[in-house]
Amino acid sequence: TLSLAPHLSSMQSGRFQTPDGKSLVAILAITPEEHERGLSGVKPNEWPVDHAMFFASLEDNYRTFWMPDTYFDLDIFFLDKDFKI
Repeated sequence: TLSLAPHLSSMQSGRFQTPDGKSLVAILAITPEEHERGLSGVKPNEWPVDHAMFFASLEDNYRTFWMPDTYFDLDIFFLDKDFKI
């Protein structure tokens, strides 16, 4: 059975639609603690395929990501202030 990882279920989320009409749920990583933890420790059965994680920041800055103990493949997209890749 698939259920969201416990630390993720308490985070804010929003539903988004892709340009081709598919819907996905974005878990919002807003606080420094949420940024640091991210998807670390989340098992595949705790992360639905229609979910994404959005790392929000008000600063336009150089970013790096390290997700230790992540048990599935990740695709990372960096968006500018205009939400362009």
